[in-house]
Amino acid sequence: PPRQEVCIDGIIGDLKYYHKNNIKLFFTEGERDFTVPQPVFEMHYYVAAALLMDINADTEKLMDEYVRHYYGEKAYPIVKSYLQTIRKGVAEHPSRQATMLVNRWNFCTPEFLYNSYMQLKKAEKLSAGTRYQKRIQELIMPILWEVFFYRKGSLEIFINNNLQLDALKKECLNG
Repeated sequence: PPRQEVCIDGIIGDLKYYHKNNIKLFFTEGERDFTVPQPVFEMHYYVAAALLMDINADTEKLMDEYVRHYYGEKAYPIVKSYLQTIRKGVAEHPSRQATMLVNRWNFCTPEFLYNSYMQLKKAEKLSAGTRYQKRIQELIMPILWEVFFYRKGSLEIFINNNLQLDALKKECLNG
């Protein structure tokens, strides 16, 4: 199912573990889903590549740099806050989420989805007409997919706040 998540903290931990234990070769894979892109997916590659060159690189600074330059200065505070909320939610989840057995994250409440959507719509407006606009829209897409996937519990808050179901569907399909 679509979900709001990031794996960056696991990647950082793994790479530091490999380095500490003198592991020189490892295999990993992951790819971007272009239909429902995982939030900030390319940032994972950016930070991992930097750590492979310098294991002591400041990962918070790297993530900050990535968000600022990939999503634009105007949208930066909104996207950074969204990313921090997701990282915190993943870190505080009470159980391990294994591939193919992933349940919905506890932090992905209808309120989180609605508030994230509204904030990212502000970021989209701030980036209108720039190369960053499409990138912001790609952050919005997994939110919409999750809202429709879990529509019984998630749509109500959108509708109660005067967001039209047909407009959300259109945005999801045209994203």
